[in-house]
Amino acid sequence: MAMVVFATLFSQFESSCFMENARAMTEKHGISYVRDKLISELLDDENLHDGPSIVSGSTFAMRRLGRKKVLIVLDDVSHSKHLDSLAKECGSLGPGSRVIITTRDKQVLDGRVNEIHEAKALGDHESLQLFCFKAFHKDHPEIGYEELSERAVAYAKGIPLALTVLGSYLHSKTTKNGKGTDAIESITFDMSQIKEVSLSADAFKNMPNLRSLELYSRSPKSCANLPSGLESFCDRLGYFYKDFFPLESLPASTFCLQNAVEIHMKYNHVTKLWDGVQDFVNLKVVDLHGSSQLMELPDFSKAQNLEYIVLSLCSKCLETLMVANCGSLEEFSLLSEKITDLDLSTTKIEILHPSIGRLRKLEGLSLNGSKLKNLPINELCCLTTLGKLNFYDCGHLIDKPKLHILFNALHSLQELYLEECSSLAELPDNISASSSLHHLSLSGSSVKSLPASIKHLSKLEIIKLRECRRLRSVPELPPFITYLDATDCTSLETAFITPSTYSKGSCLLVNCMKLDEHSLYGIMINSYFAMMRCLCFDESLVHFFDAVCYRGRTVPMWFGNNRTANSSIAIQLAPHFHNSLGFVISVIVSEFTSNISFRSLFEDRRTFKLYYRFHLEEGEEISEATDWLYCSPLHPDFSKSDHVLLWYEPCRICLPDTTKNTGYV
Repeated sequence: MAMVVFATLFSQFESSCFMENARAMTEKHGISYVRDKLISELLDDENLHDGPSIVSGSTFAMRRLGRKKVLIVLDDVSHSKHLDSLAKECGSLGPGSRVIITTRDKQVLDGRVNEIHEAKALGDHESLQLFCFKAFHKDHPEIGYEELSERAVAYAKGIPLALTVLGSYLHSKTTKNGKGTDAIESITFDMSQIKEVSLSADAFKNMPNLRSLELYSRSPKSCANLPSGLESFCDRLGYFYKDFFPLESLPASTFCLQNAVEIHMKYNHVTKLWDGVQDFVNLKVVDLHGSSQLMELPDFSKAQNLEYIVLSLCSKCLETLMVANCGSLEEFSLLSEKITDLDLSTTKIEILHPSIGRLRKLEGLSLNGSKLKNLPINELCCLTTLGKLNFYDCGHLIDKPKLHILFNALHSLQELYLEECSSLAELPDNISASSSLHHLSLSGSSVKSLPASIKHLSKLEIIKLRECRRLRSVPELPPFITYLDATDCTSLETAFITPSTYSKGSCLLVNCMKLDEHSLYGIMINSYFAMMRCLCFDESLVHFFDAVCYRGRTVPMWFGNNRTANSSIAIQLAPHFHNSLGFVISVIVSEFTSNISFRSLFEDRRTFKLYYRFHLEEGEEISEATDWLYCSPLHPDFSKSDHVLLWYEPCRICLPDTTKNTGYV
């Protein structure tokens, strides 16, 4: 439409310039480039554009421009600041000059122009001109194409996009140089004055280089019917803009947006964008402002160039936002109070907007590897439903005073991850205020001790202290611990382990070389009581008990005579062994260094293979074999000392009450 206006008026002026796609040109080259290009074309002097900003400040050039009657058409201007900059440098135009600006945003023009006209469907004459410009690169039909041109104009009904597509398609059929629709890279269509338009898949088949499709409108009453079979251009499409998108999702069979850089879908009807994880390596911008029906967002973990997400006014149904590993993401806008899970791990976001305090239904917040400059503690204290808080590798953000405030406020907190927080040396005494805490992970942190009040956390079951190399003591713990891992706590000297500390699960103290004998004795005694419960009293514990590991070279004394230095042992079973649940096994792992990494544990496994042979009174034998992967819950490096391994092995054979003895290897 802008081209039609320019073609109609340019002959009335001494000089003219049609600046097509000003927005894209400004984003690519900058406003200085656009300004210099504009003035050089108006003065018809290529030398003025030889270097950067040569025109700016040139009195001679400005005087020449001030004596000319010029026509300027700036097509698709996106920011008012660009207009202000151009007006400052090019404000002195000759008498009778005219500047025409097209934009999608009316506010860009407010207070800066004499008149504002809203675009409407083209009349027959303007439609014919636009069609001919696209088909023949002139304002009238070629000889022999008059009737065809009139039919095309009547079919398009004044819609610029339809005229552009039809004209370009005809041009591809009539030119000899192979151009035409192949050269179309961008289509922009304002649907504000149109109720409905259907886009034909055939029209896009000859646009293999289409990179940008924009269908914008100020009214939800405008409808663009998107056909199936658009794969031919969608696999190259980098910019997609569609207001009031009518579907509930982007159909996988229609939209192949693996090369998408920007997706703008304001005020749409989608409940979700797509299923699964898409490899959008180029994706930088996602704008879903006003998506009131949005219920879930896709996994953006592979969109590592993602920089900006807009979710404002997505307030009805959206519950989960996961942008973990989007290493380029620096900001996002979010006002949905329905969010239950927010994952901002390893992003470049530096500031959490205060509106996060209004997420009253938030249950999970992950800030792993965060680049935040500060932590909005007061806002986080408002998240009273928060059950999971992850500060992995956030040593610059979290410290004892901040944790003190959070513990007083977050009474629903069940899982707290403070791993690799190297600046965290101490936990506050009021940790007991988080009475719902179930899982506490401090692995890799700089904590030197745990507060004595930790024993009052009656729901705490899992404590991970792996590689807390400054930790010197473990106090009395709550009575229902199922998993304690203090592997590689090389400074650990005392551990207050009693029979009430843990009754099931694992207690791993690998390479704790400074652990005193009193603590080791307590661990051994506690293991005895725990395993006896598994053997004789509580069948429900069988599936929970895993292993105990600590520094040592002797099988516990409570094994009595059922021990050997060989690879097999024969044991006379008790008369009622068939009622027992299994065996307690202890082995001494001699000092060795393993090259096994955690990633290869399941490729290079180290196991004990156990063989059972039961001899019955009638002379019958029953055999069984089983593997036990001893480095799965443990550290694969026993380079510091020999270690005692204890674990429970359930009996998988149903035995009659005539069993005499068993030998196993």
